Amino acid sequence: MSVFLFELFVRARYLMGMMVRPHIAYLRFRERRRARSAKIVRSDISLDSLPQVTLVPAAGREDLQKKLLKLFKWNPAPYDLAPRNRRSFMRELSRGTQYFMIHNDRDELVGGLAYQTWRNMPCQLVIDYRHRSMGYGISAMKEIERVKTREGVTELWGQVIKSNKRMLSLMLSLGYRYVDEQEAPQYFTFVKKIASDDEDH
Repeated sequence: MSVFLFELFVRARYLMGMMVRPHIAYLRFRERRRARSAKIVRSDISLDSLPQVTLVPAAGREDLQKKLLKLFKWNPAPYDLAPRNRRSFMRELSRGTQYFMIHNDRDELVGGLAYQTWRNMPCQLVIDYRHRSMGYGISAMKEIERVKTREGVTELWGQVIKSNKRMLSLMLSLGYRYVDEQEAPQYFTFVKKIASDDEDH
C-alpha cells in the first residue's frame, strides 16, 4: 500500500510541475516528438568538422553542480533521465556517476554529460537549447571516449530508449554496435570498443 501511495505522490508531483511550469512541459513534449520522428540513419553528421569541447568534472564543486542542475532543469531531454534536484543529483554521485560540464572553445557552458562508472556508460547527455544542432552532443561523446581511453577503459556501453531515434542516430554514427543478447524491453543496448586490451596506457 505504501508503495502505491508513493507512486501516486510522484505522479501527482509530476503533473503539478507540468501545470506550474507549462513552458517546460511544452519543451519536453516537443523534444519527445522530435526524438520519435528523427531519422535513424543520417548522412549529414560529419565527424571531421566537429566543434571543439572540453569536459569539466563537477564532482566536489558545488557551484558547478548548481549550474549543471539548472541546465538539466531548463533544457529537458525527451525522456527526462537527468536529475532535476539536488537530492537525486547527490544520490547519483554517491553511486559512482561522474558529471561533466560541456564547454565550447569560447568557454561557454553548452551542455552536461554523465558517466556511470560501474557500467562504463555515458548517459544523460543534455545540450542547451541555444546551442543545439551545432554538433556539441557528438563532440562531447567523442571527448568522453578520449578521457576514458586515457583512464584505461577499453569499451563503452550505451542504452537508448527505443523510440528515441535521435539518440539512436548519434550512437550509430559514432560506431556503437547493437548488442542483441542484452536487449531490454524498453532499451536498445550498444557497445563500442575504444582501446585494445593489450594497449599500454
